[in-house]
Amino acid sequence: MEPHVFQRDDVTFRIEFQGTEFGWEGRLFIEGHPTLQVVRVLNVCGLSQNEARSTIVRGCEAMAADIQAPDATKL
Repeated sequence: MEPHVFQRDDVTFRIEFQGTEFGWEGRLFIEGHPTLQVVRVLNVCGLSQNEARSTIVRGCEAMAADIQAPDATKL
């Protein structure tokens, strides 16, 4: 799958997708931070590749909002 890039409050986020033995994994990279967040979708959920991608994108975008919240722990 092609990476998904989005911006939130002038910060760029990039999701890289990888198929694994258990399903799909999305790795959320945050511009300027050495850390990443991981979202996994298991095969047992019965999702198609496109559904898994959409689920991962929605999860990562929600995580980005939480990461940028004023009371969030600094990365």
